[in-house]
Amino acid sequence: MDCVGAADRVNPGLGQADVADLALGDEVGAVPMFLAGLEVDAVARADRLPAGVGVPCAGSAGASAPAPAAKPAYPPPADIPTQEGPNGLRFDFNGGCRVLFPETEHPWRVELRDLDTGNILFQTELKGGRVNSSKRYFVRFRLEVWQQNEKLISHDYSAAKPLA
Repeated sequence: MDCVGAADRVNPGLGQADVADLALGDEVGAVPMFLAGLEVDAVARADRLPAGVGVPCAGSAGASAPAPAAKPAYPPPADIPTQEGPNGLRFDFNGGCRVLFPETEHPWRVELRDLDTGNILFQTELKGGRVNSSKRYFVRFRLEVWQQNEKLISHDYSAAKPLA
């Protein structure tokens, strides 16, 4: 049997019973490429194919083309957190709680909390750098930052729609 191109695979006279028969086949491990478009499985027997339906050529695009790369559902967050805080601090909640601390003479103290459980998720002191929460989604965060025992910011985050 000759191999056929994509345009030759469609047979408008093919009924649902014929499609089911093609899908089942007699071959062990025969998996249909797809049924809705009336393409046949790669190991279908030539004597069972209705007129106008064929097996793709080994070198054809349908048989050997790699799947396109999956596009993410949403764009990635910005490299630098988007919100400006005091003393050059930057933070946001895109993909979790993210905080960027500029290098300073006095260390920063940061604490991330889960507002629903009250648990401290992260707490540290650093002279500069970045903190990213390991929890990313569906967390109501509290971000608190101190420097020289002065609380610079206390921010509660919730993605819930505010009550009107």
